[in-house]
Amino acid sequence: MSDFLIDSSSPWFCIFVQTGHEERVRIRLKRNLEIQLNMIIPQRQVRQRVLGKWNEIRKPIFPGYILVNNSMDGTECYRINRTEKVVKVLTDQEGFPKPILESELAPILNLIRDGEIILPSKVIAAGNSIQVISGPLLNMEGYVKKVNLRKGRAQIVLDFMGKEKKIDLGIEVLKII
Repeated sequence: MSDFLIDSSSPWFCIFVQTGHEERVRIRLKRNLEIQLNMIIPQRQVRQRVLGKWNEIRKPIFPGYILVNNSMDGTECYRINRTEKVVKVLTDQEGFPKPILESELAPILNLIRDGEIILPSKVIAAGNSIQVISGPLLNMEGYVKKVNLRKGRAQIVLDFMGKEKKIDLGIEVLKII
């Protein structure tokens, strides 16, 4: 996990990279570019059962994407695009880097407010709904679309770059009503 500071005066952009290479690309960009990019790779920590044993695993919530909080011009966009394993910086129709909309960004920043890794939220389950006691999903119950108590996951739906993305986040059930 890396430390990051959010610069509210700079827009957020998205770099599309080969899936599974997000961390390697971040390291390459930090090493090879003259400018200092403020990059995050939002990840979720969930429980997964492997060979009968529960393990905590980390997965990116947007596989293949790195979020960048910097101002970016065409030259920086070109340098980033030339980096190995980078597919492209997402751009608008004119070819300029396309900022992430504030309405799409706000819930993501709320989830990662404690760091890049979204830890499981503590919840009380009542039927098919949950009441969040603490954690990243606090005050975000409206985004929860489905709950799987057996797997300890809550599925949320977020808009990201104009598309609806379903994301499973870990939950720790404290009590079932």
